[in-house]
Amino acid sequence: MEEAQKRTGRRAALGAAFLMAASAVGPGFLIQTTRFSAEGGLSFLYVILLVTLADIVTKANIWSVIGASGLSGAGIADRIRKGLGTVLTVLIAIGGLAFNTGNIGGATGVVYAPRTVETGYGYVDGTLYCHLNMGWSGSYDYWYALPAIPAGGYNFTVVNSITYNVFPDRTGEIVSGRVTDQSGTPLAGAEVNASVFYTSKSGGWFSSRLKTNVVSTVTAMTGPTGVYALYAPTNRTYSVLLSATYKGATTNAITTTTSTSVSPTSVNYETGNYTYSGSGLSIGNSWGNDFVITVKSKFNGIIFR
Repeated sequence: MEEAQKRTGRRAALGAAFLMAASAVGPGFLIQTTRFSAEGGLSFLYVILLVTLADIVTKANIWSVIGASGLSGAGIADRIRKGLGTVLTVLIAIGGLAFNTGNIGGATGVVYAPRTVETGYGYVDGTLYCHLNMGWSGSYDYWYALPAIPAGGYNFTVVNSITYNVFPDRTGEIVSGRVTDQSGTPLAGAEVNASVFYTSKSGGWFSSRLKTNVVSTVTAMTGPTGVYALYAPTNRTYSVLLSATYKGATTNAITTTTSTSVSPTSVNYETGNYTYSGSGLSIGNSWGNDFVITVKSKFNGIIFR
């Protein structure tokens, strides 16, 4: 009889241990561990090792106390304070339900929503490429043709939303370019003047004419690499008349246009609702407005008398 009870106790202990292990290593646990291992690398391995050792020590202590007392966990709690066993049982049931619900949901409801910073964009054969700072210690900072972003072992194919032209003190679309001399050397300190305007019709039905409405005039200076940047309003399509001046030499004026940058979708992160604009990805900035200024070289000859 005693031997049969021992066998029954061993089976119960093995069953409980198996149940605990199966609950811990569920689909959500495996997916999340794989994800964080890929992101954290060796540093995350140390975290897993420490947590595993702590878990072994804690559970070994709990099971040794339960095995030596011959009572259930709830029975031990009742010995400490009457009614505490019932409270412990309820808490374990609620915790187990919440944990396993999240464990199963981890396999089906995992949504990866990384936020990246775009530091540049350009076109190759008509295809838009954006340079993204992806994180992962810079390993996946690269040029991507949105919305396809293969990075970090994942293949992202949905761009939830895009915030364009993030400035601390203003809004607007960017107009940029470079000023060089005739040999291609960047000219620092060149002055770029811009007139932002739009045209509208004025007059009656038979005497209508186009009217030029100047919104603002802006001046920008080129930096060490000859690059300049200025801003146009973002509420409509504007024309921008540009010219550059360097040490008294002025270029011919060029005209470019800006429009409103539009994200293909926008998402409300509180409700999870998506809104599709219907217009697709649209960048309203104007770049590549370059100028070449002919700079006369100084004469460093020798004067004979």
